[in-house]
Amino acid sequence: MRKSLELLLILSCLATTLLIPDFFSEATMVDGTWSSKEPMPTAKTFLGAAEVNEKIYTIGGFSDLNNNEEYDPITDTWTIKAAMPTSRFGFATVVFQNKIYCIGGLTGRGAPFASSITGAIEVYDPASNTLEIKKPMPVPRAHLEACVINDQIYLIGGRTGGPNSAVSTNQVYDSTSESWQTKKPMPYPVASFSSTVVGNKIYVLGGQGNSNDPKNLDVIQIYDSTTDSWTVGTPMPTIVFNSAACTISNPRGYEEIYLIGGQLGALGTGGNRTCMVQVLNPENKTWSVGVSMLTARDGLAVAVVNSTIYAMGGAGGNILLSGEGYTKNEAYTPSNAQPPTLSPSQTLLPAGESFLITAIAAISTVAVVAVCFGLLIYFKKRKARAENFDSSSHES
Repeated sequence: MRKSLELLLILSCLATTLLIPDFFSEATMVDGTWSSKEPMPTAKTFLGAAEVNEKIYTIGGFSDLNNNEEYDPITDTWTIKAAMPTSRFGFATVVFQNKIYCIGGLTGRGAPFASSITGAIEVYDPASNTLEIKKPMPVPRAHLEACVINDQIYLIGGRTGGPNSAVSTNQVYDSTSESWQTKKPMPYPVASFSSTVVGNKIYVLGGQGNSNDPKNLDVIQIYDSTTDSWTVGTPMPTIVFNSAACTISNPRGYEEIYLIGGQLGALGTGGNRTCMVQVLNPENKTWSVGVSMLTARDGLAVAVVNSTIYAMGGAGGNILLSGEGYTKNEAYTPSNAQPPTLSPSQTLLPAGESFLITAIAAISTVAVVAVCFGLLIYFKKRKARAENFDSSSHES
């Protein structure tokens, strides 16, 4: 009986020392890390960014920029390339057949509603470092988004003028014939949103409706290109606009949508910029909180190279007062760890708290081991005393 108790005690000690570190590791687990890379040569926000052949091109931006800068993630260096003919910001950027299409946007150095909207379409070919001018859009738009599905370029949403001009327009652009085809419009007109593609579907994430509505949209509008229809997805936990989005295949074997940064609060309210990263699983339609960027900002652009996300540019304050954006270039690579299942109102543990939890885990493990060995010694002494007592009884 005593041997069974001792064996049970030993097994309990071993199990406890194994479970304590696992319990505390759940509290400190992170899904990859962000790191700072070589900054952009030019500070800018509301820029375009695109990846072609594992190089990233950052084009245009506020205020009234037309420059084009190539980033090589392998060497962490920048090279100046051919500039756009039209200086602008708030335009749509998309890659089609290894060429970068820059469509629409705003020109001038004034506030977004005071700037002129352009319908310019210019195509940059990285292979030849040249730009081609196409026929302009039938109706100029700014703060719109462009996506490619099955060799078709979709141009969605945006503004056609000042306040109250957000549209739900959804059009397909044929780059060969330079013609347009109208598709099913969005359920909600929106501008200053972000978008990304998963399979044959376009995800329109948040943004803003017309400016007389003081609320940002938490709505996720999903376009199915195979049926030309829209559905509404799970709302984002924390409402943002002027954010950036991308789709990435994580090491766990499925695709996730990363909604990065943005501004909290309605346009014109001076809302705070955020470094928050919200992650949507399109399969189970659930959100989780990713690891925050190093720098809080909106008006940034993102590109993905070999499953690493690069977040570039943006601004952290009133861009109209400062007159320029950031040169920030921050990279993020997911790990095999599951992302923390916190609500977006929560934050990851700071380094100091993580160290404290690790220390508590270590002390707890040592304490459990000490108690277990103490009990073993106690039981052995009791056994020895009992054996001595039995021996004395037999002698008498």
